[in-house]
Amino acid sequence: MTHEIILALLCVIGVGLHWQFSLALHTFFLHRYHTHGQFSMSVYWQRFFYILTFLLQGPAFLKPETYRKLHLAHHEFSDTVKDPHSPSNYLIGRTTHKFWEPLFVMMLDTKKIFREIQENKHWISKRYEAKIAIDWKGFETVSNSKEATLLMGALYILLWCLVIPYWILLVFLPIILLNGPLQGAIVNWFGHVKGTRNFETDDNSRNTPCAPLMNGELYQNNHHQFPESPNLGYGPGDFDPIYHLMIRPLLALRIIKLSSKAKRELIAIKWWRANLRKSPSA
Repeated sequence: MTHEIILALLCVIGVGLHWQFSLALHTFFLHRYHTHGQFSMSVYWQRFFYILTFLLQGPAFLKPETYRKLHLAHHEFSDTVKDPHSPSNYLIGRTTHKFWEPLFVMMLDTKKIFREIQENKHWISKRYEAKIAIDWKGFETVSNSKEATLLMGALYILLWCLVIPYWILLVFLPIILLNGPLQGAIVNWFGHVKGTRNFETDDNSRNTPCAPLMNGELYQNNHHQFPESPNLGYGPGDFDPIYHLMIRPLLALRIIKLSSKAKRELIAIKWWRANLRKSPSA
């Protein structure tokens, strides 16, 4: 019995670690690298992080180019009716939903839009030019296929069922299988509903107190002000784990190189912080 309890605790810890590692690749590779182009890397490292993202997201793997177009539309039309996943479109005029339902409705709608973009059936599909950052047609075809999704899903379920000592731990299976979409939903929902604002942007973006637990992604107000900055947590008391624990070491090792836009925005942030300290209210 003691052995099974220890194994159960290790399984719970494993779910937490898997969530954090998959989220780290989500924000580092899909969001900051492929979508915003905050830094560049060699073809070797690009393929390494591509495979790692695919393995960690598994059946919930978010196709890089579809993800890029969806996210760029979110920035361009943030919190307007054209935003593909704005809480504003679900909290107003949706009186038939209970307090928790709009989040799940947004998730389902986002999934539908994501699929339509993937199939070139949505207006977002043709709005943004194709990006050739990831030029690996063979693996891209395989990783984007339905067969790969089903195979990874079956593998994830099989491994989890073989490891868990108690069937009650199956409650964690949806988190494991849907890690990418769940992470996106949490960030896009709470990052535009709850928290503080350092900047008066045109949208409802917020910086939430638990942002470090989401690897800096919940510093949405900071991110919408300076979308090309690799550091999302630069306000008073902010801390972006991905920037300090992943991006900076990779820069030091010369595995990645900051883009010119990223450098300019880091300089602008440095200037903003200097003026913030000089402010009488600071």
